[in-house]
Amino acid sequence: MNKLFMIAFTTLLLSACGAEEGLTQAEEDTQVSEEQANEESTSDESTEEESTTADDDSESEDDASNEDDSTEQGDVSGEDDSSGNDDTTEEDDAADNDSSNEDDATGEDDAAEEDDATGEDEGDVSGDDDATAEDDAAEEEQVVDAQICTTGSQLGDIPANYVAALEKYTTTNSEYTVYVCTQDTNNDGEADYMVVESTNQPEHESYYFEDDNHHHEDFDFDTNKYKYDAVYDSQRTGAAGNNMIEAQTVIMKMPITPSAAATKTNTPYGTIGLAINGVSFFNENAAPGDDITEELFTFDQCSGHPQGSGLYHYHVDPVCLIRDLGGEVTTATHTEGGKTYSWIEDTGTNAGLLVGFLVDGFPVYGPVGNSETDCNAEAVSSDTIDGYNGHSHCTAEFSEAIYHYHVKTAEVGATGESVFWVTNTQYYGEPGVLSR
Repeated sequence: MNKLFMIAFTTLLLSACGAEEGLTQAEEDTQVSEEQANEESTSDESTEEESTTADDDSESEDDASNEDDSTEQGDVSGEDDSSGNDDTTEEDDAADNDSSNEDDATGEDDAAEEDDATGEDEGDVSGDDDATAEDDAAEEEQVVDAQICTTGSQLGDIPANYVAALEKYTTTNSEYTVYVCTQDTNNDGEADYMVVESTNQPEHESYYFEDDNHHHEDFDFDTNKYKYDAVYDSQRTGAAGNNMIEAQTVIMKMPITPSAAATKTNTPYGTIGLAINGVSFFNENAAPGDDITEELFTFDQCSGHPQGSGLYHYHVDPVCLIRDLGGEVTTATHTEGGKTYSWIEDTGTNAGLLVGFLVDGFPVYGPVGNSETDCNAEAVSSDTIDGYNGHSHCTAEFSEAIYHYHVKTAEVGATGESVFWVTNTQYYGEPGVLSR
């Protein structure tokens, strides 16, 4: 009886233990399923699940250990081995999850690095855009300096026969601004003026540039005694006071269709035209109260000087400009008291060289010598020079005959003084507008 009771009791215990272990196994299977379902969760969630799983595993191991202890007399070693395998599987799964999470993290870092690289590239592109914007802004600032030619040089509406000549304004002075454009003053869609806008600074050497300007060059003004010896009569030689070259805007608006004036207009004191380098031409008159033959002896090595506001200008042939345009010049010398003075002079062969325009729209060419020819290489006599110091024939820039001035040579033209004045007292054509 007692033996039957013990057998029955043992059987009951074994059944109970098997059921409990079956429940534990079900719980473990459920946990594994949950882990697999959550494998794609974020690394933080995976970490929390792993922590929870580890706790559950620990509790399961404790439970299994307690069960093993409580069933120490029973044969459950096989089931314990199975439980151990499950634990190993869980650890492997956890390791896989960790590896997967590390890969995901690496992928995120790579993506982040790629994003950063893209950001840098975008930044570089933005930088390029900024640089382009700065260049545009710089260009816009340069153009804004012009009052009429606000978009720079535009020759599209310049009359076809003037384009070749006026284009030289845009190419001769590479350092200082000279613009060419047109202006429609009454908004009728037709240009009224050909405009040349300049900052009035020569690109050649001058005593009158400040010492720190790379075009400054010292000059012995006593040289002018010998350069202008035909009119020298004990005049003072030296600089024009404290006057120095100052950048300033000069605007020359020439009629879109130049024509001879029925009633001639006197040239004013001040700018009457612009040389092809953007520098002002003055006539052969000095400021009121002065004599032009006094001013001659303040001219620099390039035959120019500035007036009180710093406006540099030529009264006579711009010899350094003639040289820089490819004209022929010669070096003259004079020795006095053991000292030799030297200067450059026109050779008299540059009558066909375009040196500028007056505000009436007619061009100015070099000094008349003995070898002037027209565009067909036909000789032109200096006897045809009129009282305005000009005449008409075709030139290298104008294929049809056009009236043009010459920088006066010696006795040829008007006053007869042996100095190469730019022009005489009146314009040949109807003048446009000059402003500063």
